Amino acid sequence: MEQNAYTVGQENFNLPHDVVELPSKGLFYKSKKKSVKVGYLTANDENFIVNAFKGGSGNIVLSLIRNKVYEHDLRPEELLEGDVEAILIFLRNTSFGPEYSVTLTDPMTSKQFTATIILDELNIKKPTHLPDENGFFTTKRINRIRETS
Repeated sequence: MEQNAYTVGQENFNLPHDVVELPSKGLFYKSKKKSVKVGYLTANDENFIVNAFKGGSGNIVLSLIRNKVYEHDLRPEELLEGDVEAILIFLRNTSFGPEYSVTLTDPMTSKQFTATIILDELNIKKPTHLPDENGFFTTKRINRIRETS
């Protein structure tokens, strides 16, 4: 299923999708893509996720990203963690809605409470320090940024 969906997604850009802005702005990728086309989760994808959890097979997140990112010049294995998280938030939001309820434990009282996170309202941090044209951060560049802050 995984390879077949990946091939279909890469060859057929007419599949339903949306564009997800990458928090990294594509600065660290050869393609310099600031956004990617991402397909919506289907019942088939949900079955794949459930079966992968039951079978304990491989990297579920990487497999899911591979199946849902419709970009021929960007390999999912090369995506930065923050960009992967932005894609996963998009998939969760568009499949199950913006409300995400979690049970947390207050570290001061050790009491559990439920909080609802509204995914539409998340403020995803953008990079503040930018790399040079080779993708490296230099001391000179960081000092210049500090001086202007």
